[in-house]
Amino acid sequence: MELYTDPINIKESFAYSRELMSHQIEAIESLNKYFNLSGKKNVQQNGLLVMPTGSGKTFTAVNWLLNSGVAYGYRILWLAHRQELIDQTNNEFRNQAPSLAKHGINKLRIIPISGMHLKMSQASRYDINICSISSVANKYGYRFIRRLLGAPGLEKLIVVIDEAHHAVSPSY
Repeated sequence: MELYTDPINIKESFAYSRELMSHQIEAIESLNKYFNLSGKKNVQQNGLLVMPTGSGKTFTAVNWLLNSGVAYGYRILWLAHRQELIDQTNNEFRNQAPSLAKHGINKLRIIPISGMHLKMSQASRYDINICSISSVANKYGYRFIRRLLGAPGLEKLIVVIDEAHHAVSPSY
């Protein structure tokens, strides 16, 4: 497995084109209305994106996070419990990264963190951190999570819990 840790040069990236379906557009519009990340006042909010299996939740979430989050200066912390979900999400962010060109963003830094990828100790100032729960929720992960998250109140951060129904388990 090849790891890509260099920043993505948006201008030189292949423009990945996949049309949003009507239900995905509706989901993105609902997320924008609920969170209003382009507004000046940032407050802690919780939300849940619910879509049927196979309807493109990851594609939709990544599209929204890039164009309504990263485009407005937010960093992303995406937590997942399985290796396949980390790989899928990492690939999706990389595929859709060229969409940031329309927002004047030239570079994007993405890091996958898991037992098969990079370590929490290597996470520093990335725009998008895609982490396994086991990498974050242990004594070594806790040491680096503060650096990854930044100073409270100073960083604009969106935390995503993939497969959120697992979040009630003690390991989360």
